[in-house]
Amino acid sequence: VLIDLFQDDMRLWKAYSTTLQ
Repeated sequence: VLIDLFQDDMRLWKAYSTTLQ
């Protein structure tokens, strides 16, 4: 479960980072 949460977080962070730029 921790791994899934981490993967989801990374995807969210990537999308957030892209939106910032």
